[in-house]
Amino acid sequence: MFSRPKHLPARARRGPERRTSGHPAAVLALAVSAVLCGNVARADSYPSIIPQGLSLIANQLNHGSNKAKEVFANIPNGCVLSKYNNGSGTWSNAYFSAGSWMPGTLTLSPGEGAYLQSPTNFTLTVTGTPHVPVLPVSISPGHLYLLSRQTNDIGTWDNIVGTGPADGTFAYTYNGGFTAYSYSTDDGFWTPIAPSVPVGSALWIR
Repeated sequence: MFSRPKHLPARARRGPERRTSGHPAAVLALAVSAVLCGNVARADSYPSIIPQGLSLIANQLNHGSNKAKEVFANIPNGCVLSKYNNGSGTWSNAYFSAGSWMPGTLTLSPGEGAYLQSPTNFTLTVTGTPHVPVLPVSISPGHLYLLSRQTNDIGTWDNIVGTGPADGTFAYTYNGGFTAYSYSTDDGFWTPIAPSVPVGSALWIR
């Protein structure tokens, strides 16, 4: 039969506790470990200043199924969301009225882009969990795409598309009007400058 060493205090004789469930320190340690290991998705958010009128918009976080009613829940009545479908070159529209989107099935996922028509200026706060970018994006030369960075940060050609631009590529930003950018492999740079878009916005490319 095992006997405890007499020279140890009573508490020490018991040996280390193995059961950690329920102990505040243990719960905290497990939570931190899960986050560091990627087992728990951390919440995030970012604000976008939306002007009255038309603006390009993007969703750069995952929120449920990324439906407009989940991502853009708190916006003014009268807003219209027009998503460009890159594969078909068509548009899908949804209208916000009486506190809900119609239809309620329109999605806007990280990497996609849309126009938002707003009747007033407001600050849009998008919440969700960080999206893991999938790059490069498959594009065909000469086709029109509306794309955005897949994480909530400033978007450039490199982090939106994931490959270098081909000769003769054009990109367009929109801020109440279009600004065009062209790329030449002979010179190896963009004219007039390399295009970029702010957090929560999208970039036209062709």
